Amino acid sequence: MSVVNGLLSPRSLAHHGTYRDRRIGIQAVVEETVTFMDEDPFSGLGLRPVELADRAVLNSCFASLNEPLSDYTFAQLYLAEQP
Repeated sequence: MSVVNGLLSPRSLAHHGTYRDRRIGIQAVVEETVTFMDEDPFSGLGLRPVELADRAVLNSCFASLNEPLSDYTFAQLYLAEQP
């Protein structure tokens, strides 16, 4: 890991994923943003896009949750698939 003037170099950031500024004592995580994937990494698992016909099945699964979350809804899953 290379440090220049108390900072991690960009090369180190690419390998370690964190940024630490020792001058002011903060640390941040460097994240990669992916906006498009050429290949579906889950295609080999037999998964398919959510369809309107799946609403009843998914809603019954979500209804069984002790602490429902807004992310765990049919609408959230269905709309995430739409362009």
